[in-house]
Amino acid sequence: MILAVGAPLLFLLAWAAVNAWLESSGGRQQLERALEDRLGMPVELGGSFDVMFLPSLGASGTGLVVGGSQGGEPFAVGDEYEITVALRPLFDRRILIESVRLKGGRVIPERYERRAGREDADAGTAIDLPEIEQFILEGVDIRLGRSGGAPVRVRRLVFSEFAAGRRTSFELLLERIGRIHGWITVDPGGDRAELEAAWEAPDVGDVSLHGRFDFASRSGRVETKLTLDDRTAGMEAGFRQDEGGLLFPDMAFDLGGQSVAGTGCLLFTDPPGLRLRLAADLLDADKLAALIPAAQGSGDEASWPSAGQDLPFDLGLRLAVAEWQGQGAVLRDTVLTIGGPADCPGAAPMSAEQGRSRPETPVPENQ
Repeated sequence: MILAVGAPLLFLLAWAAVNAWLESSGGRQQLERALEDRLGMPVELGGSFDVMFLPSLGASGTGLVVGGSQGGEPFAVGDEYEITVALRPLFDRRILIESVRLKGGRVIPERYERRAGREDADAGTAIDLPEIEQFILEGVDIRLGRSGGAPVRVRRLVFSEFAAGRRTSFELLLERIGRIHGWITVDPGGDRAELEAAWEAPDVGDVSLHGRFDFASRSGRVETKLTLDDRTAGMEAGFRQDEGGLLFPDMAFDLGGQSVAGTGCLLFTDPPGLRLRLAADLLDADKLAALIPAAQGSGDEASWPSAGQDLPFDLGLRLAVAEWQGQGAVLRDTVLTIGGPADCPGAAPMSAEQGRSRPETPVPENQ
């Protein structure tokens, strides 16, 4: 009987003590400082502020702002937030952040502010990136480029047990793009990262992704591979970032054993713009159709999707083909264009011979 009455009473007393402390201005400020320690940037908790006791201990509210020091634009703004903390450190009046969840708002990766290293930190120690048990974004716009253009709608992004130098699992669900899940490893200095993931592309299938990124030079390399039954398609491309977007100075595609190469860019516009200038010596249209799910079938059921149909970006494609085969016909010196311009601002247009396996076979530039 004493236990039955005492347990709820102790629970209520603990809730009242934690609630009174966290809801006070001092508790809120300590929570902001704890977040700053975890994220390495200034944090402001504005709007409502309520204590959570179940299912996890912490606080929820509205108006979380990350970054924006010295009057600059913030790195992240959350319409709503939930923050959980570890229980044991609270007895010492310390706050240890376990997880952060943001709902609504925006994140601009280009505005991430690197934290200066501590004087007492050992060389090579992970000091620039936060260690956090779980980080969740829901219904947030990721805006590409420092100006905050090119929004990508994130339905859900989850990092679990993230720390620099540790292989960390993640799951990313994007509107109109699909689900990407796998592992990411960021080096202890926070300068390089490696990605191993699978992309469940809508109406296409599972695409394997492997990427290497160098944040200091804002460059890297990405490889993709799609397998459909006994057929495969893949891409390998180097990239570098400038103020306007991502430039791909060398792209190589393997389309079921057929090679296409060229250059391209992804522009940080609204909507994003994908520009591709590609060339090939020989393409077999029948073999290409076998790689495209929408083109598979028999008889009247087989159909190609319309150019640019329901794409999450504006497409500008120029494909120069020395010899195009299909359904018993042969076309030579053909140029296929889809969408708008294929040139990238600030990049020299690719000649028809660039990226080809047999450059001695000319392909005219006139369309």
